[in-house]
Amino acid sequence: MLEALETFPAVDYKTETDESNALCADVHTDPNTKKVLEVANDIPAYIYVLINTDAGPKIFIGGIYDYYEFTQPLSKRLTDEEWQKLSPKPEKPSWIKFFVQE
Repeated sequence: MLEALETFPAVDYKTETDESNALCADVHTDPNTKKVLEVANDIPAYIYVLINTDAGPKIFIGGIYDYYEFTQPLSKRLTDEEWQKLSPKPEKPSWIKFFVQE
């Protein structure tokens, strides 16, 4: 019985959606307005950070996701697939401009 939990059949469960990092999720449902608050990310972008160290300034490079926050009608919740195909994307929240330069 435990062996069955440790092994998986040799079947590929991936879809094209799984190949993308762009995801969308409902985080709040308002039954009064019949709207949902959705948050989503997009493909990662590079982030460059300048840090002063004891050895002098250093630049570090990493990844950062775009962040989106928007409402949708309750009857039109987005799936990851729909989000990935959506164009144009909604505007990003205004508070992002304080730490992201486009």
